[in-house]
Amino acid sequence: MSIRALAGGYTLVELLITVAVVSTILSISIPGFSILIESQRLDSSTDTIGRAVYLARSEAIKRGQWVTLCLSNDGHQCSGNNPTQLLLFADQDRTGTPTTPSEIIHHIPTIQKGLTISYNRPFLRFTPLGHSAGTNGTFTLCTADKNGAMLIISTLGRMRKAIDYNGDGLVEKTVGDPIRC
Repeated sequence: MSIRALAGGYTLVELLITVAVVSTILSISIPGFSILIESQRLDSSTDTIGRAVYLARSEAIKRGQWVTLCLSNDGHQCSGNNPTQLLLFADQDRTGTPTTPSEIIHHIPTIQKGLTISYNRPFLRFTPLGHSAGTNGTFTLCTADKNGAMLIISTLGRMRKAIDYNGDGLVEKTVGDPIRC
């Protein structure tokens, strides 16, 4: 056997071409992955909020009492300023804030890095019949690049996700009314 047949390796030129091809593929695909990751964070947080709304409604029906769901910073009091979680509590006296720690049913971490959340009311309250008390409510979630999702709760306590009605890539609350992030 010749020495050339025993030395089975790659040449420097082959290695440089491989590195160039791999780096080109990565430079094209990495921005797409970051968009995918941000989209998954938005979907995950939207689903978490949706489950929290369903939990609040079912707890109100199960307990036969008023239950409130609100945005919170600390998991103990309602606060709309830079919320990081949802607070679910029994609200028999209907103050919109837990008066004792024993009233707190659950606090749900919701806000993932890079997302902002808002609710168009101070809180979402369910009656013992499972209806949302008062008016319709809307949770709005926005990413850093201004993509968004919206959960709309009716006065009957039903929830729906906002969708892209006209195919322009923007999620809309109603036809022609896109989410503003």
